[in-house]
Amino acid sequence: TKHGRSGSAKLDGGKAYYTWVAIKSRCLSSGNNRYARYGGRGISICDSWRDSFEVFLSDMGDPPTGAHSIDRIDNDGDYCVSNCKWSTQSEQANNKSSNRVIELDGVSKNLQQWAGDLGIKRETIARRLNSGWEVRYALSSKPPRIRTPLGEFNSLSQAAKAHNMSISGMHGRITKDAYPEFIKLR
Repeated sequence: TKHGRSGSAKLDGGKAYYTWVAIKSRCLSSGNNRYARYGGRGISICDSWRDSFEVFLSDMGDPPTGAHSIDRIDNDGDYCVSNCKWSTQSEQANNKSSNRVIELDGVSKNLQQWAGDLGIKRETIARRLNSGWEVRYALSSKPPRIRTPLGEFNSLSQAAKAHNMSISGMHGRITKDAYPEFIKLR
């Protein structure tokens, strides 16, 4: 209580204090239910922060809003001033180690970022990639046209439906040399 940030002060400047307590617990206390994802995998807290809330507060300041929480820039790095920032929930979601990172033309973004930038549903991109689509087609708002023995189609799903096949089965046909009558046009 010497710093006036604990107790019921969560809404009045106390969020920084509770963040500091939570960081210490998940990095240092094997009894914490999140320890395995932090201290248990080698994530630590710098000595100056571990030993002093005042140093943590001086380095980080208060979060800009109640919607901000502490975020490590490098997910595999420690909690220290050079690796931490206050972020919103959506900013943190883009920095998760479990994110699927996709590269196209030298640009790397996670699946959600590509979806937001391109205006394509994240699930659509994921389904395309999981079906074996090339990245450039999976991230395109205009999927490749398909030519099959039954004609030309504007999408893989149209071609699959016309041939009474699954989408993945149709994809297999157009990507294998064994079926030259099934081809992508763009």
